[in-house]
Amino acid sequence: MSDRAVTEPVERRFQLLSRIAEELEHAYSKHGTDQWGRHEFYAILKEEVDELWDAIKADEPTERVEKELVQVAAMCFRYYETRDRYRDPRAKEAERE
Repeated sequence: MSDRAVTEPVERRFQLLSRIAEELEHAYSKHGTDQWGRHEFYAILKEEVDELWDAIKADEPTERVEKELVQVAAMCFRYYETRDRYRDPRAKEAERE
């Protein structure tokens, strides 16, 4: 396997992670960092996946499909970072204060 065959996917991964981070920061600035419950997360994720599926079904250009894919990934990262409102002990402590 050539060095290029190894390097190119790694570079693309870093580009993708950078795009996800940008989308995540945009989402935080627009919607805040409040925690979601699992049901809220599912509803938001489903909406984003539906938009991705719509782009795929419409045979949109790759750039549009990738944009939707980045939004799906960003919402997964957001849920992971902010944790679950009903299951994270830190959230329960904050409610008591």
